Amino acid sequence: MLAASVVGLLVASSIALIAGPAQATTAGFTAANGIVYGPSAGDGTITAIGYTGSDTTVVIPATVLKDSTSFPVTAIDEYAFYGKNLSSITLSEGLVSISSHALGGNLMTAITIPASVKNIGQDIFYEGAVVSVTFAGLAPTLDDSNATYPPLGWGSRYDGVVVTPVTVHYLSQFAVDGGFTSGAWTDYLTVIDPIVSFDLTEHGGSIDSQRLIAGELAVPPTLTDTEVGCWTSDAERMTKFDFSVAPTTDVTLYAKWASCTAFTAANGITYDTSAGDGTATAVSLTDAASRIVEIPDTVEDMSTTYTVTAIGNSAFAYKSITEITIGNNVTTLGSSAFKSNLLTSISIPASVKTIGGSAFHTNSFLSPLDIPGSVESIGAAAFANDGLTSVTLHEGLQFIGGYAFANNARLTAISIPASVKTIEANIFYGAPVVSVAFAGAAPTTVLGADDLEPSLGTAEGLKVHYLSKFGVDGGFTTPTWMGYTTVIDPIVSFDVTGHDPIAEQRLVAGELAVDPEPTDADFDGWYTTADFTTAFDFSVAPTDDVTVYAKWATADVVTSTSPTLTLDLGLAVGDVVAGAPVTVSGAGLAVGSDYTVILRSTPVLLAGGTIDSTGAFTASAILPTGVTAGQHTVTLTGTATDGSVISRVAYLTVSATGTVTYLSYTAADAATTVTAALAATGFTAAPLGFAALLLLLAGATLVAARRRSVA
Repeated sequence: MLAASVVGLLVASSIALIAGPAQATTAGFTAANGIVYGPSAGDGTITAIGYTGSDTTVVIPATVLKDSTSFPVTAIDEYAFYGKNLSSITLSEGLVSISSHALGGNLMTAITIPASVKNIGQDIFYEGAVVSVTFAGLAPTLDDSNATYPPLGWGSRYDGVVVTPVTVHYLSQFAVDGGFTSGAWTDYLTVIDPIVSFDLTEHGGSIDSQRLIAGELAVPPTLTDTEVGCWTSDAERMTKFDFSVAPTTDVTLYAKWASCTAFTAANGITYDTSAGDGTATAVSLTDAASRIVEIPDTVEDMSTTYTVTAIGNSAFAYKSITEITIGNNVTTLGSSAFKSNLLTSISIPASVKTIGGSAFHTNSFLSPLDIPGSVESIGAAAFANDGLTSVTLHEGLQFIGGYAFANNARLTAISIPASVKTIEANIFYGAPVVSVAFAGAAPTTVLGADDLEPSLGTAEGLKVHYLSKFGVDGGFTTPTWMGYTTVIDPIVSFDVTGHDPIAEQRLVAGELAVDPEPTDADFDGWYTTADFTTAFDFSVAPTDDVTVYAKWATADVVTSTSPTLTLDLGLAVGDVVAGAPVTVSGAGLAVGSDYTVILRSTPVLLAGGTIDSTGAFTASAILPTGVTAGQHTVTLTGTATDGSVISRVAYLTVSATGTVTYLSYTAADAATTVTAALAATGFTAAPLGFAALLLLLAGATLVAARRRSVA
């Protein structure tokens, strides 16, 4: 009996040991967020079976607490969340199964399926709007046994027609072996979402990777305990990652702890790109670099191209450089940029606008210095102590800093462009500059010769040269200006009517003009007058501005196919005739020929003159008092370039009270000769010569006949 009891106890104990501890269980219940859960399974897990809440966003948790016991949520039952007007459903890692129609009839358009999900039933988004399904892990098993209810639904439909199909997003690591396929998977469109990972080598810690939807931009991570210069897409940290471009594949980004706004190119030049606008400034040169330096138009760093627009302060100072090429995009040369080198010449590109103070201080220029017109400002001492013998400044320069050309012992003369407005102190200090020629008006800011630091220096015998047109109103005065002796430089201009222009010559007082010697075959010498009566003598220095005229063996022929005459009496019917203005003009007429304006019946010359060199004229007159009642004419006559005489006639009838009762304008018949000389001393002119009178009578007869024919 006892033995039997012992045996029974041992068997019971064995069964208990084999079965293990009992799992906690619970009956169905509704959680605080409105999710309804069914009774727990024998393994202690629980299933979400419904939703009674009012929120439109729902998170199905990984576990749910009931009676102080945590139950893993591993399944969602059929129709559990169907038709709840949910705009968002978040599924937690740990979920294993989603039954048919479980999430259908809602408003959400996208959802993420956790990597833990292994089984998906039929049409889980039944009658919903989901068009984007993102899988965090391997492809689950799908219930596709009924084609009417595809596992992930039909996407967005209208009246049964698919408007937007479902797109499946997955990670590249789960392609092929993970069950997904590129392009399509179980009849769904597929897209591989890139993963951006972050490598913090040598600095410890970690940063969560970023899963991006195709086309989405990665977000630069923020570190609170250290600073990353930039992120690179290669372990060598040479290729900067561009966060403005969406990755298309998985990428690991490596933290570069040094500043990414400065880098050193292969030729030893270090550039700064901190401006952030795609430009770079050359800031230094390694000591081991070549003495021959080239600053390029652009420079590349980590797959990014920058435009080199500036040379930084002292960037190349004291480097024993013998030759330098400046890129064509450089606009600024910083202070002391090339100070104390071995340069014997320099070519400044036309892109440069500003030359900083001491930029080229202490070099050994053997060649003339030409500063382009793009340069607006030359800083203090910019070219001091450089051994300069010649400096050319161009129009466009506005500012010359103090001591800019100081201590250039061989520089004796210079010309200042008209654009210069400011000249600071002693720009020629220690230089024997004795001739400063100004091309325009006096600068608005300048220090006089008796100032402690005069603008133009103190060289013995220094003279300021200016042009006569800039005397007084242009700011210059004679015999001195600002304490400097002044000289007016004559200008010799060349009039080459109808031929290639010749530049004027500005001469220093006492200097001879140079014969430009035109090569035209018909050139016949230079003259001081337009009528070619006095030849210009190039062996005598001009003392004033002078224009010399080129004589051509064959005169230019001026032709006009359309001579015109304009006559206007300034009258209308009813106006008083006496004192009315007469305005005439003409064009396309024979140069040097005469024109006349005659009032008839008793001839009175109202106006007359000679056609100018352009073949044109304008004139005016006044109709006299005492014009008798009756019919009269005013005739304007001129000669066309072909020699024919042309006229324009005004017909008017004057009343007994001296007002106009009729007025018209008609082109008169062309005459072939004009021989009458008409008096112009009043309306009752002196008698004409017999021949002239005959012509006038004949003219009157013609007019009368014309009127009869018109009538």
